[in-house]
Amino acid sequence: MRRYVAFLSATALATAVVVPVAFAGHGKGSKPARYLVGGAAESINPTAAMLANQDFYLGGYGFGSGHPGNVTALPSATGGRFATGILGDGAHSRAFAVGDAKSTIVLAQIETQGFFNAYKQGPFGENEIRQDAATQIASLAAAASHDKHHSAAPAPTASQIVVDSDHSHGGPDTAGVWGGV
Repeated sequence: MRRYVAFLSATALATAVVVPVAFAGHGKGSKPARYLVGGAAESINPTAAMLANQDFYLGGYGFGSGHPGNVTALPSATGGRFATGILGDGAHSRAFAVGDAKSTIVLAQIETQGFFNAYKQGPFGENEIRQDAATQIASLAAAASHDKHHSAAPAPTASQIVVDSDHSHGGPDTAGVWGGV
């Protein structure tokens, strides 16, 4: 699951270095508004090792792995729903950022069955994703502030980062129902 956090963070990081694209005037003689906008997509596909080890589970098929939340073994009619390959381009995380001179908001989506704010198994829930992304974006923004040739919007706080899931039935099981997490 830590891999999903890293990829989402990488996607959000890519949106932090944004270019000025929108200008709007507010009347005669007023200074135009300046917005910095950026977007990125990053693969969250399993590695070859994850596929070989059969430890990357897909969400949304069958009756589950028989191990909900990776805790209790239950009888399963279908066995584990581990991934055996990557369908098409696979799963991604995508992010879009908009900022001005005062604040920035990041909207991000991961192609997974779903996820929770927090997990007992480890630090990889929505709260940790948002905090990790905010920390990494702040570091990138600080480095970019020394480059006078590039503009950067203010780094967002964790509360200015919105993350959701598209409920893909072909994506990773981040809810822990089909054997994942």
